[in-house]
Parts: sequence; C-alpha cells; structure tokens
Amino acid sequence: MALGQPWMTEEHLADLAVACQIGIDLAPPDDPIHQAAKEGKARLFRRELDGLTTIIGPVIQWITYQPNKAIHDATKRRLEELYESQAIS
Repeated sequence: MALGQPWMTEEHLADLAVACQIGIDLAPPDDPIHQAAKEGKARLFRRELDGLTTIIGPVIQWITYQPNKAIHDATKRRLEELYESQAIS
C-alpha cells in the first residue's frame, strides 16, 4: 500500500526488501516467485518503484502461505550471517 504514497518511508522499503529476500531464500530458483523476488529486490535498490506492486504483491502473498518455521529459519540464517560478518576476530 505504501508504494508511491507520500507517507512511504525507508522502513517500508526495508520491509519490502526483506520480503523479497525471504522469497529468494525460500522459493526454488526455477520458481516464478524466486524470479519475482529477485527482480523486486533489484528494483527496490535502484528505487524503480513504478509498477513494483505487481511484482512484489505476489511474493508477499506467497510468503504468507509458507510455514512459519521455514520463514523463521531463513530469517535466522540471514541474521547469523550478518552477525558473523560484523564480528571482530
């Protein structure tokens, strides 16, 4: 809903990027959702927001039907990678 609205914030963009990353992590590479998530994430980072709803909408809807454990595990893996990359050796 926030896409293109004057009240859209960086937090909205970050939430959409996270949804795209979860779609990339969970959907098989040959799945259209995987491809849409990759395209959505790339367009978000380029700030190409026109028409993005038609790309990201199905990704978000698909995620809502995924098992909570799969979403949790994918998110946990990403956070662990982030923490490891920021750790001081």
